[in-house]
Amino acid sequence: MLKSSNVGLVFATMTLATMVVACKSPTSSCDCHNGVDCEGRGPILELQTSCVPDGPNEQCQAVRRESGYCATPPVSKDVTLLTQWSSSNPAVAMFTAPGLLRVLGAGVVVISAVQGGLTAESLALAVAPGSAPERMVHLQVSVADASVVTTNKWLLGATIDVTPERGPAQSCLSGGAIGSCDFWVFSGTVRIHASAAGYRDGDSSAALAGAGAFSQYVKVSLAPV
Repeated sequence: MLKSSNVGLVFATMTLATMVVACKSPTSSCDCHNGVDCEGRGPILELQTSCVPDGPNEQCQAVRRESGYCATPPVSKDVTLLTQWSSSNPAVAMFTAPGLLRVLGAGVVVISAVQGGLTAESLALAVAPGSAPERMVHLQVSVADASVVTTNKWLLGATIDVTPERGPAQSCLSGGAIGSCDFWVFSGTVRIHASAAGYRDGDSSAALAGAGAFSQYVKVSLAPV
């Protein structure tokens, strides 16, 4: 979601079996003991991944970050070698070593990473032998009832069609908590068309920049007939 998206944050209390950590959280007025402050608040843990081209292949890195109440140094730790990496299409590209994605054919692969109970936000790459991989943009589109203005009335089962200026057109039926669909598309302008029974069709567009902005959310509002 994108997904507008959500980025895999996990609230956790870190318990050390053999020692008690006493420190003062930068956002709390009381000391930290066993990873939590006097109100029971602990740090936020997050797993972040990034990948850079290595010839036709891709070298990925996973970093575990800790922030907020009672965060303990080092707040950032490279956990690439401890991370479980997976490719959505091993016939196109597969991990042959921790973080090393080897390209075998042409296509699109979605990369997933899990470490110590944390799941990183997925990323997608368009790859081909002999070419540098290109990161794709996660586009999440929701459809809502335009006549409801005080809140969002999400429309489930609406047809969403996206037409990028590069790459194939895609279609999906909206669903989930916010009546949405998720797409992986190339950077550039994307035309969006939505339709649902009992509503007038609606159109929108999105300019997907890429280059550091690889997630975008668009809401299309449809007026009742």
